[in-house]
Amino acid sequence: MFFTFYLVKVKDNNLLPILLEEFPRVQLSPHTLSRMWKQQLRQIDQLSSTQNQNRQTQSKLLKQLEEAQKRHDMLVQIIHKEKEHNRRLREFKERIQQQKSAQNKLREQRQQVARAKKYYSVYHIQLHAKLMQAKTQEERLCVFIQKLKQIFEEGLELQKARLREQSAYTKELHQENYRKYKDEIEAMENYYRDQFSLLAETLAHERQDIQICKKAQEKYEFLTGSAENEKRVKK
Repeated sequence: MFFTFYLVKVKDNNLLPILLEEFPRVQLSPHTLSRMWKQQLRQIDQLSSTQNQNRQTQSKLLKQLEEAQKRHDMLVQIIHKEKEHNRRLREFKERIQQQKSAQNKLREQRQQVARAKKYYSVYHIQLHAKLMQAKTQEERLCVFIQKLKQIFEEGLELQKARLREQSAYTKELHQENYRKYKDEIEAMENYYRDQFSLLAETLAHERQDIQICKKAQEKYEFLTGSAENEKRVKK
C-alpha cells in the first residue's frame, strides 16, 4: 500500500526528488547521491528520448496516413475521371456508329433509286425495241417453225434408220447365236455318238471274252469229268 501510494505520486522525472523529500533524515554520501542523480538524469534522458521517438513515430504515422488518404482521394478522382472519359468515349463511338448507320441507309436508298431508274430505263428501251421488232418477229417465227419441222422430220428419219440398223443387228446376232447353238448341238451329238461306238465296241470285246472264258470252262469241266469216269471204271 505504501509503495502503491508513492508510485501514484511519482512521475517519470521526479523519482529521486520525491524520495529525498519524503526521507529527509536519510544520510547519503556525496558519491552515492551523485550516482543516484546521474541515474535519475540518465533515466530522464532515456524517457525524453523515448517520448520524442514516440512523438516522431506518431507524427510520421499521421503523415503517412494523410499521404495515404491523399493518394486514395487522388485515385478515386482518377477512377471517376476515367469512368467519365470512358462514358464520353462510348457515347462518342455510339454517335459515330449511328452516323455511319444513317449514312449507310441513305447510301442504300440512293442505290435503290439508281437501280430503279436504271431498270426503268432498260425496260423502256427493251419495250421500244420489242415494239419496233414486232413486224419482223412474225416472219422469224414462221422461219423458226419451218426449221423446227425440218429438224423434226430429219430426227424421225434418223430414228427410223437407227431402228432398222438395230433390227438388222438383232437379226444377225440371233442368227449367229443360232448357228453357234446348232454347232454346239452337232458337236455334242458327234461326241456322244463316238462314245456310244466306243462303248458298243467295248461291250462286244467283253462279250467275246466272256464266250471264250465260258468255252474254256466247259472244256475244262468236260475233261475233268472224263478223267473221273475213267477212274471209276478202273476201280
